[in-house]
Amino acid sequence: MIRPYPDRWHRRLDLLPSMSLQIAVGEERLSLFYFKGYVSTQSVIARGTVPTEFGILKTVPTRRDVLEYEMGSPGPRSGIEVPQREIFDDILDNTGASVPDVVIKCRGVIEPIPREVEDLKLLQGSGYVFYMQRGYGSFPHLIRKRIGIPVENPYYHIRYDLIEKGIILTRSDPRLKRIRSVLKTEWLVTDNLGWLDLGDPGILSLELALTRRKWWTDVGKPIRILPPTFRSNTIYRLLRRDIVIAV
Repeated sequence: MIRPYPDRWHRRLDLLPSMSLQIAVGEERLSLFYFKGYVSTQSVIARGTVPTEFGILKTVPTRRDVLEYEMGSPGPRSGIEVPQREIFDDILDNTGASVPDVVIKCRGVIEPIPREVEDLKLLQGSGYVFYMQRGYGSFPHLIRKRIGIPVENPYYHIRYDLIEKGIILTRSDPRLKRIRSVLKTEWLVTDNLGWLDLGDPGILSLELALTRRKWWTDVGKPIRILPPTFRSNTIYRLLRRDIVIAV
């Protein structure tokens, strides 16, 4: 298991924890070596575990109307590589049309080293980057009330972007209800370098290149580490949007 790199380092933040919206913005071919997500259904489900083509569906003990889906292994060199669209279809094929969406809780991603940084001396010999992202809630009202820092709610920013770009047509789109968290990168390595080898500057260069054409993502510069009593433990300034959020 790879440990997360330090909280004081830059991190990629993906504002779309909804799998259907990930596909809608063009991420259907994104390759995953690990995935865990939750599916809300409109009816009570019989308890149990169901193997699928790529993973396993099982009921959540405390929720009879929620299923958990898990695919692959958290280790980046498991040899598993499945496009995000195929995982989404695998879930839908085993749950039925009553499922509106899948909320991403955790995913491990494989991407080629972007051309913009492939000539960097540090990355010579690396062909791929592997990273793990996990969903974290954002609690702006709590931060404002207890610390007085004017953090913003990322939900309103991504909702505006989705409407402006025509991905969704109205604020009543049911997929918006699934945007209750932000996917935060916990660790990032290449096929021959660990995160300690890359360091914060190397990770920042990679993340800026990886997010360049992905408007729904951003890179967060940590400006304050909150005490562990907070459910959100870091405040970030987003480099592209130039706003401050807590995740």
